[in-house]
Amino acid sequence: MSPVQTHLITGFLGAGKTSAIISLLESRPANERWAVLVNEYGMVSLDHILLNDRNWNSMDPGESSSDADEGLTIDEMAGGCFCCTLSDSLPQTLIRLIRRSQPHRLIIEPTGSGHPASVIDLLRSGRMATLVDLRSTICLIDPRDYENPRITNSEVFRDQIQMADIAVINFTDKCAPDQIRRCRDFIAAQDPPKLVISETSMGKLDPAWLDVDGTVIRDPYFQNAHNRSPISPQIKQHSHRREPESIDDSNDFASRKITEAKPGLGTPLHFQNSGLGQNGAGWIFHPGEIFLREAICEVLEGLQPLLRLKAILHLDDDWWAIQRRANDFSMTRSAYRRDSRIEVICESDAIDFQKLDQDLRNCIVK
Repeated sequence: MSPVQTHLITGFLGAGKTSAIISLLESRPANERWAVLVNEYGMVSLDHILLNDRNWNSMDPGESSSDADEGLTIDEMAGGCFCCTLSDSLPQTLIRLIRRSQPHRLIIEPTGSGHPASVIDLLRSGRMATLVDLRSTICLIDPRDYENPRITNSEVFRDQIQMADIAVINFTDKCAPDQIRRCRDFIAAQDPPKLVISETSMGKLDPAWLDVDGTVIRDPYFQNAHNRSPISPQIKQHSHRREPESIDDSNDFASRKITEAKPGLGTPLHFQNSGLGQNGAGWIFHPGEIFLREAICEVLEGLQPLLRLKAILHLDDDWWAIQRRANDFSMTRSAYRRDSRIEVICESDAIDFQKLDQDLRNCIVK
């Protein structure tokens, strides 16, 4: 088969990557097969479920969507980043995904915590170069990030923009003109220049950008920051716990064990992982446990400081998908029914996860 047209959708945590991919999937020609590989920093899969919105009732987290929709295959790798923790597993995962789905187009979403350079290097070298035709890399950017020195000084943030062919300024409906101008000026100063600089809201992308030829060679600012080996022990070490049982995380596919494990009534699964200056925590609750809407919203909206929060919860009025980034808090009804799940990502030690665990349990209807 011919090399698969492949695209990276990058951006920092909360930049709108999942919404952007959904907008692209809405434009998929009916006669084309597409595949999506999602990388999640946390151990609890949520983006994979959000992308499978039309198939939630028939899907288990961690399963491919190909059985439900022959034109679309969505897979995921969780519990680390393509550029480090999962780097050894990524080539095999991509090869299996391509063989299984035989797509016309492949979209890869690295985690917002990861450097894109090592993924680009992988796709342009060795056997992968014969399987994929790497085209445009599209980076989503939130202009409000330029008000946070911790983000603007981040090697990850700067290299995500540097390595992109197309830079898309997102959330323009929520930003002041000065914020957008400052962001655009920063992007325009990159060398080599971007092929496209555009503005959008709600992650809406122009499908024509997929046909932009991304053959320009771009070098990362931080050449050593994205090295694939050796794997950093700090990033490799995770703590995953279930009460009262423990779950082994001795391989890069610890997320598969999460998929296999089932929460009980009163015994939710709880996982934590850390690395790259961030801590992540996730919970999976039994679907029969119902959360009080007013109480859980107060807990989730009150978390500070926060990089990103995503959840699908069984509340006392319906099932809801919840997303929060900084002070942006949104809720949409969800068709997912298999369990309630929450993922929180923050700066290292910024949130007391033990207290949060108790706060979440206190929101359950007794």
